[in-house]
Amino acid sequence: MAYIQSIKSAIEKGETANPQVTSSDNEVIGYYPIITNSLCLQCHGNKNTDITKESQNKIASLYPSDKATGYSINQLRGIWVINMKKVSKN
Repeated sequence: MAYIQSIKSAIEKGETANPQVTSSDNEVIGYYPIITNSLCLQCHGNKNTDITKESQNKIASLYPSDKATGYSINQLRGIWVINMKKVSKN
């Protein structure tokens, strides 16, 4: 998706990763980037330095196939996509 690439490019340039909103006749779609911060790294950071053993054990019990680790601060973790149907005022 072009939006994902534009966010990655903005982050690499040190720019702000801005949300994008598109509109059609019957819906509005908002794309909101999820950028990692120090709180995110408690579950998604480096297993040797950021995530406690207790957290690793809990994550493994809840999500045995989880591979969403190894992130650093200010990386794109994902995108919230919000679809909103337009409602007629009549």
